[in-house]
Amino acid sequence: MARRFDSERLAQLRSQSLALQKALANTAASVAETEDTLAKALESAAKNMPQHAERLRKQAREARRYASAERKESKMLRASGPTVA
Repeated sequence: MARRFDSERLAQLRSQSLALQKALANTAASVAETEDTLAKALESAAKNMPQHAERLRKQAREARRYASAERKESKMLRASGPTVA
């Protein structure tokens, strides 16, 4: 009886783990898209406000770096299997 419960619980944990990994991957991808959009808006603002262009372009570069990191995280999460052994 204990073994059956353990295997059922393990299957449940694996399923939950996969669902959470998928949700995290989707969230990371969404954050990356948002950061890309932010970077475009900052670049546009830099063109329209030359007095602030340096700061705005720096922020745009930071947003793109963050977007890149989030895309990598999303890919890693999608590629990995269940985290429950």
